[in-house]
Amino acid sequence: MSESDVLSQDEVDTLLKGVSEGGVEIEPGDVGTLEYPIPYDFAYPTHKLKTRFPVLEIINDKFAKELAPMLTAFLHQPAEVEIVEFETFKFQEYAQMLPASVSINRVRLDPLPATSLICFEGSLVFTLVDCFFGATSQSGNNPGTRSFTPTEKRIINRTLHKSLQAITAAWQHHFAIQAEFVREEINTEVTNDANPAEVLVVSKFMLKLPLGEGELHIAIPYSSLEVARQALTANIETPEDSDQNWSMEFTDRVIDAKVELQGIIGETDLSLSELMALREGDFIPLGKGSQVTIFSESIPLFEANIAASDGMISAKLVGKDTSYQQ
Repeated sequence: MSESDVLSQDEVDTLLKGVSEGGVEIEPGDVGTLEYPIPYDFAYPTHKLKTRFPVLEIINDKFAKELAPMLTAFLHQPAEVEIVEFETFKFQEYAQMLPASVSINRVRLDPLPATSLICFEGSLVFTLVDCFFGATSQSGNNPGTRSFTPTEKRIINRTLHKSLQAITAAWQHHFAIQAEFVREEINTEVTNDANPAEVLVVSKFMLKLPLGEGELHIAIPYSSLEVARQALTANIETPEDSDQNWSMEFTDRVIDAKVELQGIIGETDLSLSELMALREGDFIPLGKGSQVTIFSESIPLFEANIAASDGMISAKLVGKDTSYQQ
């Protein structure tokens, strides 16, 4: 680059003034469009899913390859299984996004803790039934919100059984599991016994059949996958950290960040009439509980006993909360 190609300070000042006053047009892509920072949710690790569990993509690919020939033999018609995507959802969000007609099956992937879900869209169930009985065209069933018939449930159970076989085979060379059926959920109002805000890693597959297609989902709690993290990150080459100074500086800044802790000391239920009758000076009984759970970003961290210290209400830590492992 010659010296004549470099802008002088006066030219730079003139250019900046023209940009600020609107006299110089800028391409839309030259200026960022974000007007505010994006909230960072520590309990919603979408950003690190593929980097933390790269082997999960390989397992999903093996599952698709295992299930396709099983369905082909079962239905006596060609079946294709394609990976749509895998991403994370909070449990409540995932339950709300499911269609009205869906078969939800709770399964256990032993030895992974907690239970997982395998879901079949209603449209997929009807297509499986049509293919199994040799229909030449779709029956025109409208998924709606009706319950599945006994015949449809038998097809679901056989497809679920083959899905469990495919899951066990897909995981075999990475982290040996045994996939087992636990129970069928009646409707989409499924709950997580451990933590309603649990994060699910949802792998979505598209099953393509001659008469139609539909999605199959495998939803595994993120905390369960953490147990197999070593296996799910093995044999994957990772580049060496070329800037340790930057990494150390970043770590120091994160450690110095302020973290808000919360603990609910007491709770009670009041009727509307009792609430309206409250006046200044009234006492509200909050129970006799002396132990609380300390939260940060809605994640339970510690169990603590309530006590007094230096004239202030304080919490004495007695142990870690293990209901949310991440």
